[in-house]
Amino acid sequence: MCGRFAFVPKIENLEDELQIIDRDNTLNISYNISPGMEISTFDKDFKLKNLKWGLIPHWSKDKSLVNKLYNARSETAHQKPSFKNAFSNRCLIPATGFYEWKKSQTSKSPYYVKHVKNKILYFAGISDQAKIDGEIVESVTILTTNPNQIIKKIHNRMPVILDEKNIDLWLNGENDTIIDSNIFTPYSSNVIEAYRVSDLVNDASINNEKLIEKIDITLF
Repeated sequence: MCGRFAFVPKIENLEDELQIIDRDNTLNISYNISPGMEISTFDKDFKLKNLKWGLIPHWSKDKSLVNKLYNARSETAHQKPSFKNAFSNRCLIPATGFYEWKKSQTSKSPYYVKHVKNKILYFAGISDQAKIDGEIVESVTILTTNPNQIIKKIHNRMPVILDEKNIDLWLNGENDTIIDSNIFTPYSSNVIEAYRVSDLVNDASINNEKLIEKIDITLF
């Protein structure tokens, strides 16, 4: 799963990689993004949209779902009632890294996962709109997949991270083509690193660079 991530890019990184800056909107920057917050996404036209993280299906009137449906399994999202409509509204969710917790018998220890060259990661997202009390609420969830060799030592799921070559397919491909492709294959373990970080990240109100500082040199 992916229940917390960071997006603290150098703006030029986005421009250099995909030229997807929409200067009419504002990127939501944070070291500690949690469900219920507004997060930056890019639609099929590479336009920036800030959406609630945690999907509220178009048929729902329950705003509290933003704190529950923040992940969807990539293997079944196109079939599930909560996500089936959203699967046709695909987007990118940029991140500079994400947090995962490794469980032991007595505790859970947070790790930060990022690209070894500090490149921006693009999660596969799906979005929906719901009308609740006369208000249109736009929301998004992050698709997850099986872990790669690094993440499997921490957790049994990881976000779907898209290679650049798969971005156009994800945003513009037909549903059946995407479902039959290998787009949900775990992201290569050769280009990411994971390291132990402070328990401060457990407090969603804390938002500073100390959250992504290493407290161990390597994971193992």
